[in-house]
This record gives sequence, structure tokens and C-alpha cells, in this order.
Amino acid sequence: MTEQVEHLSDVIFRRTSLAITGLISFEMVTKIAGLLATAFNWSEEREQREISDLITELDKFHGVCLQTLKARSNKGDNNAN
Repeated sequence: MTEQVEHLSDVIFRRTSLAITGLISFEMVTKIAGLLATAFNWSEEREQREISDLITELDKFHGVCLQTLKARSNKGDNNAN
């Protein structure tokens, strides 16, 4: 049995500590999704579905909603300037 990445959630929840540490942001989600889409030749529709599914799972099971992810992105932008 091999453990391959098939979904965006595989990377975010099982291959990194981003979700556990609270460092995950919307910007990171979209960048990682873009990398996976390129690597796995996902369509734009598939990429958007993966992002949507991940955000739903973050909200439902971890209490992290889209607004929180976007706020984390903005906070990171402010810290970079």
C-alpha cells in the first residue's frame, strides 16, 4: 500500500503541520493548490473544488472559517512590509 497525495487536504492535514500550528492561510491554500494542480494536471474546476472542500473541512472539523484564513493572509502581508 502506498500513501500518495490525491487531494489538497492530504498535503495540508497529513503532510505538513500548517493546520496543526495554525499557520495555514488562504494565500497558502491557494498557492499549494496551484502547485498540486500543476503537478497532477488538475483542471481549474478540480483545483477550485479541492480548495472549497478543504475550507469546508477546516471550518466543520477545526473551527477555521474562510474569513479566518483570509485574515491570516492579510496579517502575513502586513508583517512582510
